[in-house]
Amino acid sequence: MKVIVAGGTRGIGRAIADAFLNDGHTTCVIGRNAPLDNPGHLFVESDYSQGGQVAASITAAAELLSGCDVLIHSVGTNIRKAAIDYSCAEFDHILGVNLLSAWDAAIAAYPYLNASPTASVVFIGSVASTVYVGSGVPYAMTKAAMDQMTRGLAVEWAEQGITVNTVQPWYTQTDLAAPVLNDPARLAVILAATPNKRIASPADIAGITVFLTSPAARHITGTTIPVDGGFLAKGL
Repeated sequence: MKVIVAGGTRGIGRAIADAFLNDGHTTCVIGRNAPLDNPGHLFVESDYSQGGQVAASITAAAELLSGCDVLIHSVGTNIRKAAIDYSCAEFDHILGVNLLSAWDAAIAAYPYLNASPTASVVFIGSVASTVYVGSGVPYAMTKAAMDQMTRGLAVEWAEQGITVNTVQPWYTQTDLAAPVLNDPARLAVILAATPNKRIASPADIAGITVFLTSPAARHITGTTIPVDGGFLAKGL
């Protein structure tokens, strides 16, 4: 398959891109910095905090691949503070990077996906879309909207054979989560709320993501799948 991974140069996105590459698929990652330690990926430089770059980056990636069978959106950011303390610029930044870039990427990829007989889209969301986890209200709002976008696109694109799903991680060992996980008190609360008593690795998220694009998952679409060690079953 020909796979585009937006946000594929680090963290969860990088693990996903590597998993596809290791399975023998051709991958193009989109990000601000090339993954120099793995030359197996094609690369398109783009900064998704600049909304105007998203569609152009998808087109460039699809041209490098000569098509696109799979689009993965694993771009995200956060600013953690109380709701009343966000500036309009901070709110717009989180909205643009987390949600609007996912929308723009999917719409830009559609002509290429529509030409593929086995097309799939997977967004990387968050359990914060479902319950309050103290990650900041704007972040949670973007992930909740992503879940609804998933359902809507899945229904509209079903006749074209394009599956659309979202994977919802709980806390995962990434740079974005590091400020929280490096706080012993907060880490203890997270682990106490996680039945399997561990923090996910990016590879935990990559596994289900690759599965959702495989032939075995062709009848799975319009759903959100938590990868949370049982967190949503238990809650804080």
